[in-house]
Amino acid sequence: MTPDDRAAMAHLARVIGEERRQPVRALALVDFRERALRARPSDAKTINAIAAAATPAAADIASALVEHYLAGVAEPAPATDVDLLLLTVKPVELEAMQVVLGRTIGEPGDVPQRSGRHYFDGQLDSGVAGRPLTYTLACLHKQGNARAGVETRDILADRKPRLAVLVGMAAGHPKKVQPGDVVGAELVVYVAPGTRTDDGIVTDPDPLRPPEGIGTEMAAARPQHHAWPERYASAVAAASAAGLTLPTAVPGARPPTMTTGAVVSDELKDETTRIASMLDAHTGDAKAYDMESGGFAQACQRAGVDWLVFRGVADFGVKLDDDGQELPRDKSWQLAATMSAGTAVLAWLTGQSLVFGRVPRTADGTG
Repeated sequence: MTPDDRAAMAHLARVIGEERRQPVRALALVDFRERALRARPSDAKTINAIAAAATPAAADIASALVEHYLAGVAEPAPATDVDLLLLTVKPVELEAMQVVLGRTIGEPGDVPQRSGRHYFDGQLDSGVAGRPLTYTLACLHKQGNARAGVETRDILADRKPRLAVLVGMAAGHPKKVQPGDVVGAELVVYVAPGTRTDDGIVTDPDPLRPPEGIGTEMAAARPQHHAWPERYASAVAAASAAGLTLPTAVPGARPPTMTTGAVVSDELKDETTRIASMLDAHTGDAKAYDMESGGFAQACQRAGVDWLVFRGVADFGVKLDDDGQELPRDKSWQLAATMSAGTAVLAWLTGQSLVFGRVPRTADGTG
């Protein structure tokens, strides 16, 4: 690491810890992340020293961005090959996917890591592939594209999947989707990078598209024809039996639908009442908003891993009451929305998609 790099990262660490303006901190996080990704494992001690020399807040945030993949000078262990990597962000999303996969909620991970991350390994029956598909379920536990990129890169060093899918919940466009609907991202618009001017932050969106082959397959996905409603209803019933939080309106009362479009991904939480206009301003096909798809997609692209994003619609931002006062954000759909996205992914991959191959057919045309 050059002296200029050290000086730049020290400045960024101070900004992360001391800057009160969230957009400025977000840009500093992005810059810090990009510089850390270019560093070598042998630079770990230097980067951690930089973080520790700044304010305590900067040390905590900056160290979190590098502790997993720059934790020491040792080379990482070879990655374990797996068909499918399912990544969630929040604990509630992890719980939802454990329900979808028929796992025990709160079970210890199959491979505890020194950093505290746990991997949940298993198999899925696939009528299309004609063989069991191996999968790994993991949780990032951190919000934000900067952290998602770092965490994903570290996980991909442990697990080398044929396909990585970020699955979970998102805010939806109120005029285009309904609670529980699923958005498959044909485009991720990463809007955080930009320029700070006297008039404010000017964004420089980075459009990210899934690799052409897998993206084309997803555009033709019809999970509703491959037992998606049944999978979803079963997951809702299991979640209810386990006492997990579900919306007052029974999720299974209206079968969810899947649509494809753009997911806008930013470093900032959107706590406004104008989410529709914000999404439309970035792209006319925007249907969902999250804070991790951009970092996830970039990390997968760098690792040469095919990727997809499936988001279940959990809310539509902040709503107003009849007097124009902001209402608390409704979080009751978070679990159900993630289960909707997860069951859609599995129904499509095991019942329709040819990502993992097709079972050979015999002379009489049977599988």
